[in-house]
Amino acid sequence: MLFALVVAEWATQASVLLELVTNQWSTIPNPFQELANRPTPSLVILACFSQAFLSLYLVSMSWVIWSRSNAAGHNQAIDKLFSWPFALLLLEVLLVTLYFALANNIESELEKAGAVNRYAACNAVSSRPEALIVVLVFVVYILWDLIADVLSKDPNERTNGLRTDHLDWSNARNLLSRAFVYCLASVICFLLSLLVFWHSDDSMSPHTALAGDIALIAIVIAFRPLKELEPLASSLFSDFVPRSESRRRLPLSFEAKAKLTCATGLCIAAIAAFVVVSKQTCFQ
Repeated sequence: MLFALVVAEWATQASVLLELVTNQWSTIPNPFQELANRPTPSLVILACFSQAFLSLYLVSMSWVIWSRSNAAGHNQAIDKLFSWPFALLLLEVLLVTLYFALANNIESELEKAGAVNRYAACNAVSSRPEALIVVLVFVVYILWDLIADVLSKDPNERTNGLRTDHLDWSNARNLLSRAFVYCLASVICFLLSLLVFWHSDDSMSPHTALAGDIALIAIVIAFRPLKELEPLASSLFSDFVPRSESRRRLPLSFEAKAKLTCATGLCIAAIAAFVVVSKQTCFQ
């Protein structure tokens, strides 16, 4: 239900962009002709659509991961307010709020200018707002991983036929190792998105904003493959016991290795390109 509100908002913003590109649904856009005659306005349109794709992919990915999650805290019923399952519910509502903000932030300046002149907002684009939202999203992901995979009890783990859970509050090393393993992908993506935010400005050239959005898209795409690092990270701890619901085990499959390699390479290349473009813009 909450995700449906975000999708509805995204569809509203995307339809505005399509209306601007098609001149209120009266012409078929020719992006190649516009790139030749008016390069800056076309890049503005591309920057807006890149942000729209970022919002759509992030929401879709989150829905798939949420619906397939087997984390202990995620599968527990909420029987009281002051509990980890209720904390997870609050985090999920906060996530949907951030997704809504990202969908609602699809360059409103271009929407206002488009009613009069679709090329009037050529300097109104920036990747900084969406970069900040993505940073906050990964902060919530880190908190979600901590609660669902580290602090919540695992009711399915058994030793010698007896139910146990490996959450030992007296064993700080146990908690730290679990936090490192299960939060690793979220922390990496948080740091990378923070880097994009750091190199973004409130007023950016269209090609720089487009490069920033592409870098953020690459980070979001890399998030799921980076989860394959969990078994590799857990191998650093000799006494680490994975949760019973975890599907990831060593050795990694060829498909997992390929996805991890491709996603990491794409992410590094996109961020490096954005940093180079932003630096060149600053020196101009």
